[in-house]
Amino acid sequence: MKFASLVVVALLGLSACATTSVTPIGDQSFLLDVSADAECGSTGAASVATRMAAVETLRQGYDRYMVDGISSSDNTLLLPTFDIDRLAGETNSVSLGFDRYGSFDRTLTVRMLRPGNPGYTGAIDARAALGPNWERLVQRGISTCA
Repeated sequence: MKFASLVVVALLGLSACATTSVTPIGDQSFLLDVSADAECGSTGAASVATRMAAVETLRQGYDRYMVDGISSSDNTLLLPTFDIDRLAGETNSVSLGFDRYGSFDRTLTVRMLRPGNPGYTGAIDARAALGPNWERLVQRGISTCA
């Protein structure tokens, strides 16, 4: 029973959702807001944010980007959980734990660059950041922290 619970928790962690929104703030800049489920953790929210910065850079016709600003917030809450295993009407074990609810949020200020723009050579290559499946990711976007 405990093994099955671990598998379910692991699968939920891999499929945790994230939402993103993009707000243009100039010809070459945008704000990227990411809200990731608690299962993603802070690291998962950061991963979604950096990958979506690359996706949006390519969608806008640019090759590279720089992150000019970052803010983050932990909007989660830990709540206690109780699990009582019963067999033939008798209590066999009681488990105590905690579940995290809410979201981890990130906001990035992103500057997109093309060849010839100042800072281009030191900027992040959006295609390289997304890897060999970059075209599929640009079409679909990033909605999970896995």
